[in-house]
Amino acid sequence: LYGHELMVCPVTHPMYYTEGSQEIDAPDRYLDVYLPAGWGWYDFYTEAYYEGGQDIESILNRFGRATIEFVCKPQRFLKSGETARTFTAAGTLTNITRMDALPVITVYGSGAGTVTVNDTVVTISEIDGYIVLDSEMMDAYKGTINKNPYISAAEFPVLKAGNNSISFTGGVDSLEIVPHWLTI
Repeated sequence: LYGHELMVCPVTHPMYYTEGSQEIDAPDRYLDVYLPAGWGWYDFYTEAYYEGGQDIESILNRFGRATIEFVCKPQRFLKSGETARTFTAAGTLTNITRMDALPVITVYGSGAGTVTVNDTVVTISEIDGYIVLDSEMMDAYKGTINKNPYISAAEFPVLKAGNNSISFTGGVDSLEIVPHWLTI
């Protein structure tokens, strides 16, 4: 494990084909990675989910060679979309791509307030320092604490292509928006 929530498994040798495109025999396809029980494991690269309490080596040996078809998202994140934008007053955030973006919005303040992105209004009944609105995960949290019971919205905010109006009221002091711009 790398920290408390991230497992890293480097693959240090080719598993299926050599650099010269020669197929590698099955005995050389050994990968021994145990996924601890009690947790679900999510592959950020493929977006595949694995149940804990098993090891990858046994999965490969049990099923042998197989063809698996994944329906992958064709887009990729732009590095510029990982930079947080801070709003201390109402403003505009321009999405220069042609694809809708699902931002992570950190709302700072205290008490109750609202956050409006275009026509989407998120009503927050309790802000205690901050609350995070994660549009891709459709989740509200503070650290590891579930804050979904404290928000009300028809949907999570989406940053459309072009200009997006951003505003907030009530106990909201400021917003920090990581837009997660997408491109093909």
